[in-house]
Amino acid sequence: MSKVLVIEDDPEIVDLLEIHLKDLSCELIKSETGEEGLSLVKKELVDLVILDIMLPGID
Repeated sequence: MSKVLVIEDDPEIVDLLEIHLKDLSCELIKSETGEEGLSLVKKELVDLVILDIMLPGID
């Protein structure tokens, strides 16, 4: 199973990505801020990061 980190602050986009990624049997890790996403990518071994380029805090 692939592990995907989604760093996105818009909940509607996250919901849509979650629907499609679960259909592909991916494990989803979600983050709403750049800081949290950076922390998660350092702790988790992920196969893919989907990153919003305009986030609150750090981009």
